[in-house]
Amino acid sequence: STARDDEPGWAIDDDARRRLRAAITAFDHAPIYTIHGFCYRILIEDAFSARRLFDQTQVADEVAFDAAFGALLRERFAHRSPDRELLAAFLETRTASGAPRTVDALRALLLGCVRAHAPIRRPVDPDAACAAFARLADAFASDAHRAAVLACDQRRWTQPWLDEITAALALCDPGAPAPHQLAAIDLVREPCEKLAARAAKLPPDVVAALRGVATTMPLDEAIAAQMLPAIVARIGEDKAELGQFDYDDMLELVWAALTGPRRAELAAQLRERTPWVVIDEFQ
Repeated sequence: STARDDEPGWAIDDDARRRLRAAITAFDHAPIYTIHGFCYRILIEDAFSARRLFDQTQVADEVAFDAAFGALLRERFAHRSPDRELLAAFLETRTASGAPRTVDALRALLLGCVRAHAPIRRPVDPDAACAAFARLADAFASDAHRAAVLACDQRRWTQPWLDEITAALALCDPGAPAPHQLAAIDLVREPCEKLAARAAKLPPDVVAALRGVATTMPLDEAIAAQMLPAIVARIGEDKAELGQFDYDDMLELVWAALTGPRRAELAAQLRERTPWVVIDEFQ
């Protein structure tokens, strides 16, 4: 239908039609970016305003990680305490299938933590680890103590759990470094958890030892808590020095540039280059 002369509407003359046709034609020439692609362009083309090096490279996150991990493994982890003891304890442990754990397994563990942006929940406490191991040894090392547990919990699978705990305790000397004691505690977490289900029937010293196992950090957590901050710091230093960034860095770097000392200059350049922006599926 056609609007009447007295109804409100737009009057499209020949000049307006030409402009509309030009806009429709030019629409296909508009640049289309992902948010990371848009940020990449800012970091590269507006490096001065973003306070970035002019020569920059996008790298995969594992490339930056491997450089930092390898350097720290040579310079610190294999030589300095307590990193050295943590590394030795890790390499002496085995996987669930019985295979020995390697430096590659340590790399995979720490890389996974970096990618997950895992926070450090608590610091390593060697004294707490040694105290938990000592309570466990006192509660289960002697035949009399194990007999007391059996008298309180006569399920047929209690004896195998006690044997498992005894075998793990025998693998670690009471005077061993705290990381090795953590590794021994990790071996008995499952049987200790099962015994703790009957805590109401067990002797108090046994209950205290089982609770100590449950609250003591695993060896892998101790390694992450000790090594991860140094790795993350080294990655940042290397990237800044070499002009590198990875996929996850781009948004944070652009935000830092837009809120940094040259934010007004950068914003003016973006407004001039991109006066209009259409965001599809904005979330």
